[in-house]
Amino acid sequence: MILNTRREDGNFWKLVEKYPIHPRVLEVIRLCGLYGVYKSNRPAIDHSLITALVERWRPVTHTFHSRTGEATITLQDVEVLYGLPVNGDPVLGNETIKIIGDWQNIC
Repeated sequence: MILNTRREDGNFWKLVEKYPIHPRVLEVIRLCGLYGVYKSNRPAIDHSLITALVERWRPVTHTFHSRTGEATITLQDVEVLYGLPVNGDPVLGNETIKIIGDWQNIC
């Protein structure tokens, strides 16, 4: 089975290279605890690794099966890899807002 992956086109990172994010905005990103995601930049996609993981995924147990046993990805794994905060209030949006301009005003 050939696995096709989706990814963003990289335009965001091209814009960031051309027009660096203002230090005040970066400070807000740091205060929100999302700086680890920003610093991770555009991740490279390893199609072979993803295909291998898909082949080893067991939906009944929600784990990957390998020679050494079972493993899964936890919230703690994501926290450590990206430096994301998992404690505190969630970041939520109001579903009644449908216009992009409204979201821009909120942000």
